[in-house]
Amino acid sequence: MTLILENSSDQAPLEALRERCQRNPNSKLFMPLAEQLRRRGCYSEAIDICTRAKTIHPRYVSCRVLLGRCLIELGMREEARQELEDVLKLDRENVLSLRIMAEILRAQGDLKGAVDYYRALVRICPTDMDAHQRVTELVQLIENSQNRESVAHESSSRHGERTSSSQLLEEGALVGSDTFAVVSSAAGSLRVSLPSSRQVLRREIKRSDFSRFAQWVNTSWQDGRAQQGRTNPVGHD
Repeated sequence: MTLILENSSDQAPLEALRERCQRNPNSKLFMPLAEQLRRRGCYSEAIDICTRAKTIHPRYVSCRVLLGRCLIELGMREEARQELEDVLKLDRENVLSLRIMAEILRAQGDLKGAVDYYRALVRICPTDMDAHQRVTELVQLIENSQNRESVAHESSSRHGERTSSSQLLEEGALVGSDTFAVVSSAAGSLRVSLPSSRQVLRREIKRSDFSRFAQWVNTSWQDGRAQQGRTNPVGHD
């Protein structure tokens, strides 16, 4: 594990630290200066100091951790995340970086990622009860979220099935009504276009001379009877 701060000059007055850093820009006295600025809420100035210093000391892990903390204070979580990922590439067991990364991911809604970082912290510090508790809480949140999603998906599927059934019934009703309308229309057309047999007979009777019609019927009947008699003669005793 890496120590975060050098404490030799941490309590020195702020102006004295500024002066010493100006006299020796390559020294690591910038760390207590930047830390005092962070504690006073001067995050932007602390970020400027750490950004310049990491170009001189690129593998100075404490500088990068402090830079990440200041970035978080200004709400720059994504920038802080990138900085701390670089820290963990240099020092996989940097406890503070693991904890901050876990909290960044939790705040961004990546609960599984946060659990992974807290579990890594527990492996390094098995007695860290806070990390153990965080793992338990986050795992419970993940399980609850999965259960809610499962219930929502089930409800959505049932709703979709009911909707499909309703649509089929509505479509069936529309098809039935359309078919009935077509048949009714066709039947109406037939009723209009095809007159009844009574109407035909009445027209024909009206058009002809009724007396001739009656005579024709009588004559046809008598001829039919005579023809039947010739075909089937009756024997005499």
